[in-house]
Amino acid sequence: MSKSIVLIVPADVTLSHIGTSVSEQSIVERIYTITEGPSPRFQVQGSSNGLDWYVDIMELPNRQDALREYLEWDLPTSVKQQLEKETFYSISYNSLTSASFIIRDLLSTLIVSHPDIWLDNDYGELIPGQTVLNEFKRNPQWDWHTYRKDERKGALR
Repeated sequence: MSKSIVLIVPADVTLSHIGTSVSEQSIVERIYTITEGPSPRFQVQGSSNGLDWYVDIMELPNRQDALREYLEWDLPTSVKQQLEKETFYSISYNSLTSASFIIRDLLSTLIVSHPDIWLDNDYGELIPGQTVLNEFKRNPQWDWHTYRKDERKGALR
C-alpha cells in the first residue's frame, strides 16, 4: 500500500539536487527519471528481505494549492512566511523502512546547507527537518506518522 508525505525545502533545492543525494545511498539499486506526467520525478527502487520497495519523489505540480493549504494550518506566522518561499516535493513510498532510510540520509545531506526544511507527515503535523533527524537518532525505527508536536514541546518555532 502506497503512502506519501511532503518534503518542504528552500526554493534553490532542485529535484536534481535531491536525486543526486538519494542516488548515492547504498540501499538504492535502481533509479529512474520520469519526465512524462504533470511534473518530472524520479523513482528509486530496491529490495530488502525479499520484498521490492520504491520511493517516488516529485515536485508538486501546483505549488499554490499546497501553499494555500499550509497557510490555513495553525502555524506560527514566521513559519507561514517561510513556507511562502519554499518548494514542495511529494514523496510516495511502499515501505516505511526504506523511505525512512532515504529521508534520514537526504535530510542529513541537505540540512547542512539548508536548515529550514520541513516534513509533512500526512497526519496533520509539520515537522522541522532537524527534529526528524533528532527522532531518528533517538530511534532508528522511528515512524513519523506517530509524531505529535504536543509530545515534543517547542518543535515548531
